[in-house]
Amino acid sequence: MNSIFFFNILFMNFKVFDLHGKSVALSELLIVLSVFHLILILFFNKYNFKPNIIVAYYFLILVIPVFSALLSTDISEGVKSCIQLFVSSLFVFLIYTCARYKYRTTYITAFISANLILASVGIFQFIFISYFGFTNRLLVYPFLDQTVKVQTLLYNYGPSSWRSPSLYFEPSIFGLYGTYAFLLVEYSNFRQRRLIKGILFFGIISSLSTSAFFILTICTVLQYLKTISRRFFQIKRILLLLVWFLIIIFLIHPFSPISARVIRTFNKFDQLSAIGTSGYFRIIAPFQLAKYVATNYFFGIGIGNTDKFIEQHIDSDIAYFFQKTSGTVRTSIDNTAMLLFILFGYLSFVYLITLAIFFKRVMLKMDVSIVIYLILFHFATGHLYTPFYWLIYVPLADHLVLPRLYSSNKRQKRKTINC
Repeated sequence: MNSIFFFNILFMNFKVFDLHGKSVALSELLIVLSVFHLILILFFNKYNFKPNIIVAYYFLILVIPVFSALLSTDISEGVKSCIQLFVSSLFVFLIYTCARYKYRTTYITAFISANLILASVGIFQFIFISYFGFTNRLLVYPFLDQTVKVQTLLYNYGPSSWRSPSLYFEPSIFGLYGTYAFLLVEYSNFRQRRLIKGILFFGIISSLSTSAFFILTICTVLQYLKTISRRFFQIKRILLLLVWFLIIIFLIHPFSPISARVIRTFNKFDQLSAIGTSGYFRIIAPFQLAKYVATNYFFGIGIGNTDKFIEQHIDSDIAYFFQKTSGTVRTSIDNTAMLLFILFGYLSFVYLITLAIFFKRVMLKMDVSIVIYLILFHFATGHLYTPFYWLIYVPLADHLVLPRLYSSNKRQKRKTINC
């Protein structure tokens, strides 16, 4: 199943076919097939299903979207969104409950390996477009006509403003996943960790994503503080920290070719006060809509109803916060934390409390930097229904669902499902 997970990460923007006007990505198809495969294994092998805390988390989280779909003003869209969320989350749930572990980080390894390929593609794009000026369509979106979603703005980027999306549709998605892989290297079985981190680091740089830079800076500092506090007098650790410091200095040095663009990326916080910018759409606009929903809709506006809700309030004050520079109104929410409240209203607190309990388990098994990443990730993207959101929980299974110890008789191994 870890190989399926590997391909899921790589091909989330690769179109297999169209279904009722919607492009179906290879990752979505693989997830559906994997869910059926795992369910059949559970059924025909007649394994005893033992509820655990992960099962409780899942069903508690699932009840709220189902209830929200029934309350949605557009029930058909609500049901579609709920099914999409259900399938993506069910894949994660089955990974936690019936995966086979052999004392090695299988899913973390698969995730990092996939992101190494993504980082290599992103670096390749950045070099050939930013430095050599090539703007070939194949470079921008390697899947060409089989690309699920494209950002037309990327075609208009010149070499001086290019941001690499790698195989994804948008640079920030690529940067956020690369950041997660960078942090998970500490929990992997890879030997060449410095080389792997270097490739991932320059891949993140090629995305020029403010969200990724911000999260990477905070979480990396937390990881190194923990490492240094444990091994304060270990010279290699201190030297490694100095090497990374010199790399950052080189990137922001006035004579560095990408210095101005890296500095400009870090200086995008002024977008929070500028209507029509990505920062404003990601933080301020969702917060303003959440405030409106809190006052008028106790159970939220309903899942799958965001686009129509904003369109219906096009003449109200809400539309003001979603205005684009082109004069049109944006109808998507790029902030999962606010989206949960917008969709589910005060029921979202049950959802968030459940996540908080889950994050506490992550902190006990892993590290505070991973928890901080997961929290900030909710403020950096709004892909609640899609695999992009749910697949971030899969690598955590390597540490949260630990295998039982082998008995003294090595022939007696624990009964597991061969996924």
